[in-house]
Order: sequence, then C-alpha cells, then structure tokens
Amino acid sequence: AVGVFVRSGDNGGSGGLRCFDGAAHQVTLQRGKDEISGVVERLGVGPREAVVQAACRVHRLAVQRGFTRGRRLSTVAGACVYLACRQESR
Repeated sequence: AVGVFVRSGDNGGSGGLRCFDGAAHQVTLQRGKDEISGVVERLGVGPREAVVQAACRVHRLAVQRGFTRGRRLSTVAGACVYLACRQESR
C-alpha cells in the first residue's frame, strides 16, 4: 500500500482507509478548508466555491488515506487545489 505501513500478513483492514472520529478529525478538515480557501483566493481561480468544494473532497480523501502525515498543510492544500483544477480542466 502506498503511504500506509502494512505489516506482513496484514491486508490493511479497511483497504487503506483510516477511521476517524472526534474533534481532532474535524479540526484537521477545517484547517484544510481554510488553507484551501486561501490558496484559491490568492490564485484567483474560479468559480471559487466550486473549486474549494472539489479541493476539500480531495483533501478529505488524502487525510483518510494518511497521505497528509508529515507534510505541510500549505503544500497539501496547494496539491489539492491543483488536482481539483485538473479534474475540472480549469
């Protein structure tokens, strides 16, 4: 599995998805949304809300898969905006 340590003989349980509950997860997602909004605003990409929503979906998936661990939020947010724009051809 890419980005997730899997022990020998372990199938990864939930297919690489991590289960999150509680306030810490919500804080992570909110910080990501705030950073993504800032990146979109600074770049002037539009339509703004559609790009933010698409990038937040990418960010949520990245958090669930553990790809954000050890990476700066600004870098992750920029990558999420980039992917959202590429998916929508903006």
